[in-house]
Amino acid sequence: MAKANLCYSIDAQNRITEVSGLLGKPFQEFIQDDATRMLMNSIVNSVRVLGKNRQVDYRCDSSTEKRYMRMSVSIEGDHSIKLCHELLRSEPLSPPFVTQTVGNDQTHYQRCSQCNRIELNQVWLEPDSSLLRAIPQPCPVYHSICPLCAERLA
Repeated sequence: MAKANLCYSIDAQNRITEVSGLLGKPFQEFIQDDATRMLMNSIVNSVRVLGKNRQVDYRCDSSTEKRYMRMSVSIEGDHSIKLCHELLRSEPLSPPFVTQTVGNDQTHYQRCSQCNRIELNQVWLEPDSSLLRAIPQPCPVYHSICPLCAERLA
């Protein structure tokens, strides 16, 4: 399987400066939830302030596949940042687990935007956990960051 990569650059004001059709837009516009937006701002700002590149592993699952990803964040000079997303590996998600992102004001389950675990009764579970089978699909989710990922990324 070929690895899928996505790279884009942002300038000192966090505007995308490289990726066809996205130039000049703040990268935060493409992040759906507040928790992930704050996390991304923190990562970008730490790379700028410390002048040190950073890698962050995360998951980007589909309803049928676990996709293990790595984001590389590097400084490019004049406070520009390059973000690259690399598919490290994928594996089947069985049985499939279908989600639908909803607004925070609607009834929902929390889904970690980094590891894709779903919070059920204050326990964060993998999407293929048998405990989640009772939830009707598509499962309404709102993205946040689970305590384990928050600690790992701090």
